[in-house]
Amino acid sequence: MNTYDVALIGYGPIGAIAANVLGMYGISTAVIEHEKTPYDLPRAIVIDDEIMRVFQQVGLIDEILPLTKVIAGEQFLNSKRRILFTADLASHHNGYAPTNTFYQPQLEAVLRRGVARFPSVEVYLGHEVTAIAQDETGVTLTIAAMPPRPPLPIVQHDADTVQATSIAQEQQLRARYVLGCDGAKSITRTSAAIRLRNLKSHQAWLVVDALLKDEENALQSSFVQQYCNPIRPETYVPSVQRHRRWEFMLAEGEQKEEITRPERVQALLSSWIDPTKLEIVRATVYTFHALIAEQWSNGRLFLLGDAAHQMPPFLGQGMCTGIRDAANLCWKLALVLKGQAAPVILASYQQEREPHARAVIGTAVNFGRIIQARQPLAWLRDRMLPLLAYLPHAFSLSMPPLLSGLFMHTSPHKHNAHKRARASLRSVILRRTHRHTQGMLIPQPRVHTTSGEEVLLDELLGLHFAIVGLNVNPRTCLDPSMLPFWDSLPTRFVQVTTSNSRDDQSGTPNTQTDLVIQIIDSESQLANWFARYRNTIAIVRPDRYVFGLCTPQTLSNATQRLQALLN
Repeated sequence: MNTYDVALIGYGPIGAIAANVLGMYGISTAVIEHEKTPYDLPRAIVIDDEIMRVFQQVGLIDEILPLTKVIAGEQFLNSKRRILFTADLASHHNGYAPTNTFYQPQLEAVLRRGVARFPSVEVYLGHEVTAIAQDETGVTLTIAAMPPRPPLPIVQHDADTVQATSIAQEQQLRARYVLGCDGAKSITRTSAAIRLRNLKSHQAWLVVDALLKDEENALQSSFVQQYCNPIRPETYVPSVQRHRRWEFMLAEGEQKEEITRPERVQALLSSWIDPTKLEIVRATVYTFHALIAEQWSNGRLFLLGDAAHQMPPFLGQGMCTGIRDAANLCWKLALVLKGQAAPVILASYQQEREPHARAVIGTAVNFGRIIQARQPLAWLRDRMLPLLAYLPHAFSLSMPPLLSGLFMHTSPHKHNAHKRARASLRSVILRRTHRHTQGMLIPQPRVHTTSGEEVLLDELLGLHFAIVGLNVNPRTCLDPSMLPFWDSLPTRFVQVTTSNSRDDQSGTPNTQTDLVIQIIDSESQLANWFARYRNTIAIVRPDRYVFGLCTPQTLSNATQRLQALLN
């Protein structure tokens, strides 16, 4: 029986990201996927700047970035196709455009090539998980090789022969932990006896993916357009290269078989573009759901992506939310598996991710209510939306911080975390200024090294914890007895110097320059960020979320807090 530290069930984008992250940490990993080849049709279509940072962290951004297209904004149109409001896409200061489109088959190909770099990851394509049994020390997976699909129908007259060709060869694998990245019909969730909570948002939409026959002369707009027609709401998404997507809400009583007929699809598209200029890739009906798992883990089984949550597509955050799950969980698993942290830290996965996912789902549902409004609410919407142009940053979307979990000051009110996360997701409401000093992403500006090289900040932070100090060497602020703890993780120490203070640095003199990375914040983005929170040192987790902000005097106390949480 082959044994692994982690088994991943499902090899879509979420499973592929998890495999890349675990591979970077050298974790022995098995990936089980029932299909032999990647799905060749687009599904997800939008990625945000935080997800681009994840691609950067796994070393694939140079391949992925050319495959994306920046979205300039989101326009809301009335029934006469006049612009009611243009939504502001707020910058997250993560080093990339806040919203980008992509073509999923291209992305998955890059992610799978990335996994092939790691000898610690073994992929079982064309295998289906048929049974999951966990005990105190691990999980046993029974997997079956899927029988080859004949190119043409074959009629079998011998019953014994039919049975022999339909039975797949089974084998068992053993893993310490299992991550269910296996989608909405997750066998992992079923095996863990976890139920989904219905958040009461279900609506059928026709999704049409098409390729422009002549990319140069049609639909060059870089805005997502929401056609808020009370009779039939519609959405247009300008994807990369020749790919375009339209979505049409089904009216009550409309049937899938009728609305997907080619002539019906062409009639719907004709109000946007001459259908003869398009090559239809697919036209299918999806029912958009809002669901979330009651538990995100059971023992050694964990749920990620659609296995844990499903949402309407109006924010383009379905796949993004799943990638956040993988980025959150996998570094914690690596710490546990390497003996650097106790398994109890894995409880922080749901504690951090569920409130965040609930907030995103709630906002997506609210967006859908605006777009899908019928009369008389549509009349009111059409008069209210233009007024938002006079409010600064209205309708901008910025992800909320993680309000409790593996942080220096964990909130004791865990049961209310999802409500506060939802309130802080700034969409459809006026933006607010967060004063949280933890659970937010550290910004990623371009900085200069002392040799003059310009790089994005994450390139210097590494795969593990980092301690970043503004005009102070954070390593010299620590009690020497605490240095072995940080070095064991291992941790990178970064000293940020503003361009104005290069020649007159404050703080403790640097006596260990070989152990500290020195960078120049030439545009003062980090200096302004630190000033906002009135601190000078940030302890940054491997997923780039801030464990806590502190001063040189309180860094040792923060170290003790992290030690206590990990043990």
